Amino acid sequence: MFMIDRYISVSLGRPMAINERDSNIILSAELDSDVASQIGQHEKKLLESDDRASIEAAVEEAMKVHRRLDYNVNINAQRLLEVV
Repeated sequence: MFMIDRYISVSLGRPMAINERDSNIILSAELDSDVASQIGQHEKKLLESDDRASIEAAVEEAMKVHRRLDYNVNINAQRLLEVV
């Protein structure tokens, strides 16, 4: 549900309905066989990379950017509600 919310929000250019801080799921570093059969070549190349540290750093940086954007969307929504 979390990922569907993200996908729809990005597709429609709308704020996300589910806040990241409301989730306490820890993502596994292991790839499930069902998921492995559905990923593309680019994702497979990243997963097979020897440079895991660089990939993990890039993912962490992307998550930081996402949290800042999520925070700014929430602040702007609160400001809009105060005006109305």
